[in-house]
Amino acid sequence: MAGGLGAQILTWITGYYLQSQGHKVLFDLNYFSMSPRLAQAGEGVSIFPFELSYYDITLKKLSPGKFSKFLLKKIQKSSTLRKLPFIKELPDGSTERASLLKAAVTSGEWCQHFPIRQDTLNALNELGFGQPDYCAIHLRRGDYLNVASHLVDDDTILDLLLQQSDKLPKRLVFLSDSPIRESYFNEGLAGHGFCIEYRVGDDLFVSHALMRRANALIISNSQFSYSAAILRETEGSTFIPKQWFGDTHMELNTAIATRPHWIAF
Repeated sequence: MAGGLGAQILTWITGYYLQSQGHKVLFDLNYFSMSPRLAQAGEGVSIFPFELSYYDITLKKLSPGKFSKFLLKKIQKSSTLRKLPFIKELPDGSTERASLLKAAVTSGEWCQHFPIRQDTLNALNELGFGQPDYCAIHLRRGDYLNVASHLVDDDTILDLLLQQSDKLPKRLVFLSDSPIRESYFNEGLAGHGFCIEYRVGDDLFVSHALMRRANALIISNSQFSYSAAILRETEGSTFIPKQWFGDTHMELNTAIATRPHWIAF
């Protein structure tokens, strides 16, 4: 398990799904022994803290017992052990792991495992998002620019908004971890009756909940907004990119799980 909130949620879902299928799952939690650091464009990769405690999923609950921890270390150090037929390593970014997540996502609903806390709902109310009468648009930037093989750019998002302008809620809420080209979207969407808001650097769980509760959600090729889409409880529209990866990982594009009512763009 590694990465930010979205990656942690998706890893937990994959592991829980495997356990429900009768498999013994050992989470490698070594990532969280590193000191957290938030990187920006051109500064390498961020190291995120463990975030699932918000949902009462603690490191202690995920940590293997003494024997399992010993076994995990042995497996990690021994290529011979990793080749045994009853041991399967599932590194992040592998096609097999992506396929398992796809099976997990399509097997049922997951929102009940990740409830939104009351303090977060109160914060949304105070910000004016008590009702889901808005379209949330996530723009993934920041350190993602340092590692992404493909990026859902502003032109693609603007084209989608114009194509769907008569179907979307008139309140648009852009969310990002980096500055947004506000003038670009303001000018491009002028004359279509939208009320546009920009939210940058909000509380992590407030942003995630805002996306989950939106009447319409447009996600980036990001595990953060993808996990929010998976955990949505509303019947509103969800727009998901057709392409997530560039030339180096094109085979993973077909492994991204979607749901029947989601709209690819």
